[in-house]
Amino acid sequence: MAGMKSVEEEFRRMDKDGSGSLGRRDIEAGLAERQLPRSRAVVEAFFSHADADGDGRVTMCEFRHFCAERERQLREVYDGMDKSGSGKLTSDDLKRGAQARETAA
Repeated sequence: MAGMKSVEEEFRRMDKDGSGSLGRRDIEAGLAERQLPRSRAVVEAFFSHADADGDGRVTMCEFRHFCAERERQLREVYDGMDKSGSGKLTSDDLKRGAQARETAA
């Protein structure tokens, strides 16, 4: 993962008490700092994917794994839309991607 250092920095920024793990309040505060949605549903969805051992805390290892998996999924979508393989999405690529999403829904 290219941004592993920044992932670890983000984890440490959210781990205000230095416990080495993130609880729901840490995630809510981190989302609020970034002006992102922080509803109970959003936080619970994060924990359902990131808290691998189900202990109610997300460790650095779990956070790295979660971020790496999301990056892999995004790369897969991006590469699927980049029909020319140029590494850049054209307006036609974006239109096809939006149409494919509408068709799938």
